[in-house]
Amino acid sequence: MNERIQRAILEAERYSTTHHDSYSVPRETGEFLYLLAKATGAKNILELGTSIGHSGLWLGAAAQENKGTLTTVEALDEKILAASRHFQMAGLEKTIKIVKGNAKTIIPKLSGKFDLLFIDVWKEDYLACMKLVEPKLTKSALIVADNAISHGEDMQDFIKYMFTSGKYFSSIIPIGTGELMAVRK
Repeated sequence: MNERIQRAILEAERYSTTHHDSYSVPRETGEFLYLLAKATGAKNILELGTSIGHSGLWLGAAAQENKGTLTTVEALDEKILAASRHFQMAGLEKTIKIVKGNAKTIIPKLSGKFDLLFIDVWKEDYLACMKLVEPKLTKSALIVADNAISHGEDMQDFIKYMFTSGKYFSSIIPIGTGELMAVRK
């Protein structure tokens, strides 16, 4: 990962400490996302919930190195503005495409197939988003959902679906706030 991206990550982390509503993933989660994207060679990544772009910087760095792209969806203007600044600071504006809108409205409009999905939207929307995005995932797509431990109570329907639908091999990894990881059976 180049120095410019590393500086942007540090700036996003600083921004998070002064803006209480930034909802950034912890650094260890960002590093984990980068590792997963690099290890799988993910080229077409989808992130639901951009916030200020911290996780997007990690995913975008991996996408750039994999000669791919990151599409990230965010509904709030102020978060899009902050994320855009961080992506430009990192030199990732050609690798990362921000789509404005509610994920449940945007997902049906997205074209192409995604080989890595990161979900970090309102917890009660996880299951609806997952069901909408399923047809847009490659057969071997990796799914990562944030907050599976810290907010597990708020996303029980999603967690239950991922473990009992018969469609996925799933596990909850105790990194950061807890990451549910899954691949199709």
